[in-house]
Amino acid sequence: RKGNRMKNIFAIIERETKAYFFSPMAYVLILFFIFLSGMAYVFFAFQSHQAELSGIVGFMSTLILFLSPLITMRLFAEERRTGTLEVLLTCPVTETEVVVGKFGSAVLTLIIMLALTAHYPLFLFLFGNPDKGPLWTGYVGLVLLGSCYLSIGLLASSLAKNQIVAAVLAFGVCLILLILSAFSSFVTGNIGDTFKYLSFYDHFEDFIRGVIDTKH
Repeated sequence: RKGNRMKNIFAIIERETKAYFFSPMAYVLILFFIFLSGMAYVFFAFQSHQAELSGIVGFMSTLILFLSPLITMRLFAEERRTGTLEVLLTCPVTETEVVVGKFGSAVLTLIIMLALTAHYPLFLFLFGNPDKGPLWTGYVGLVLLGSCYLSIGLLASSLAKNQIVAAVLAFGVCLILLILSAFSSFVTGNIGDTFKYLSFYDHFEDFIRGVIDTKH
């Protein structure tokens, strides 16, 4: 039974990933991400004159904030609009398998986007002697942060009736959770600590520094 469950999940991941890459949406988003992150990489490299990626990792986290809602907006909203969601749920798969499969395809798309920037740290190793720790933890942080954004986007897509509403809703929630730490400085006590704990940036910041802490 467990084998069938995993088989169903991988089948849904394959189905959704093919749907991404059989349409121009995935290529537009990836090209947009590569172009802007490449421009930022050149800028930070000449600006800092240091063999490190903290600036570009922070910039890529902002790009992922904007692109994640676009990756997830169609996952449920489009299927509901076209009527294929009912067909999918009548197949011998559970709702959990559908959710995990769709989330897995979104994360896979994110990983592909980040994998296409692997030459950034490679150039640093070719022409300098960078600290390996922050390079790897920075990418781990990007995957985890992006996965948080994608999970919120998936929820928004399941609630919204169309893709645009899903994207706007997901972006709004992710943005609020990203900047909550700014509000924590104006609020003291447990409420301020709660805002800081819920802030994505406060958890992501240690990954940029090369620190992996299980509390994040």
